[in-house]
Amino acid sequence: MSRQDTKKLLDRPHHGTYRLPCGLVNAFTFMAVSLRKDRKKPMLTITDWRELSACRYSEPGLFFPIGTTGPAVDQIESAKEICSTCSVQEECLNYALETNQEAGVWGGYAEDERRRLRKRWLAERRRRAS
Repeated sequence: MSRQDTKKLLDRPHHGTYRLPCGLVNAFTFMAVSLRKDRKKPMLTITDWRELSACRYSEPGLFFPIGTTGPAVDQIESAKEICSTCSVQEECLNYALETNQEAGVWGGYAEDERRRLRKRWLAERRRRAS
């Protein structure tokens, strides 16, 4: 997000919390801009993406099914439904790819889907590095 975009966001007349990517900390952290009625200036806070995830209060077992057949298929689909509503789905997937999370549903992708995606992701990173 450019400085101009950030300024536009801060100049909005209504109140609420907005997420801004914060490259100063790391790729998985956001600066949350809280615009509250009782403050004259916006208050900036650092927020980890996991605090904003839709799955934060879900049953963890749902995202780590045993196997890929039978009841596990239903668990994977249920986990993906939760992921589809998540505002930090992309950050979750990037975290899983960068840290090589092999088990579970991350960023709306099951283990086998993420394995294939990670191969392409690594190839793209190598291509960009050379």
